[in-house]
Amino acid sequence: MLDDVVIMIKVIDKVSNLKQYFPLNSFSMVEWKKYICDLVDSEDNIFIKDMNETINTGKYSFENDFFPVLNNALSKENEINDWAKTFQELTLDLDDKLCNDFGKSVDATIVLYLGLCNGAGWAISLNNNQYILLGVEKILELGWTSKDYLMGLIYHELGHIYQNQYGILTKDFNNNYDRFLWQLFTEGIAMYFEQVLCNDINFYNRSKEWLQWCDNHLNEIKKDFWEDLAVINPTNQSYFGDWVRYKGHSDVGYYLGAKFIHYIMKDNEFDDVLSWNIEEVKKAYQEFLKN
Repeated sequence: MLDDVVIMIKVIDKVSNLKQYFPLNSFSMVEWKKYICDLVDSEDNIFIKDMNETINTGKYSFENDFFPVLNNALSKENEINDWAKTFQELTLDLDDKLCNDFGKSVDATIVLYLGLCNGAGWAISLNNNQYILLGVEKILELGWTSKDYLMGLIYHELGHIYQNQYGILTKDFNNNYDRFLWQLFTEGIAMYFEQVLCNDINFYNRSKEWLQWCDNHLNEIKKDFWEDLAVINPTNQSYFGDWVRYKGHSDVGYYLGAKFIHYIMKDNEFDDVLSWNIEEVKKAYQEFLKN
């Protein structure tokens, strides 16, 4: 395990010793529960619940869609061990980087771990502590293995933590309309945060072809998302996640969110936007549609 580094942002490596938990390089849920509880005490249910929400859509199964991804990661022992070293190098000066670009850092623990395909990056509160969980199984599946992509992923999740600590990240809504508009807003905040730290306002962890297609269809995407809010739900949404497609393209919601925040930032300060309410977000999106 890596030592904690820097003052506020701490780093933990939970992948260098995977063979200790999975000696046959084959995934076992029983062994995984022992593995994850070493990190988060008795909070394994949060990962399982997230996995089951995807399975319960009826579009995916553990055997066909989760197990192969997990086993693939366990077969890449040498590659993952190399990642652990790169991970340590990439996270050494995060506090200074955040302070230089945004004026302050965050209190969080970044963990490189084997999840249940819960996402390449996941900002989450566990036992009243803020964690950024980087799932090696999803990073491998998505091909986000370069230093630039890994840094972008880390910066993105730090953006969620930053909004959580200096604004409002999580809200409970009784309708999907507000829920998904808020998701677009918060993902856009994280995308903007990521792009500033990357010194590239057009940085996306996607291909050039993906970005060009999104740029060419921005007005269409804006309009479709706004109209889809009337009928959208977790089962039929097509904007957030590598497993869904908007007109054949994944993760279009992250692109749209980034463009939305770029529009907002023309007339607002970043730290002020972090505490907006849903009505302010709605008003801004309506104005965004007209431009």
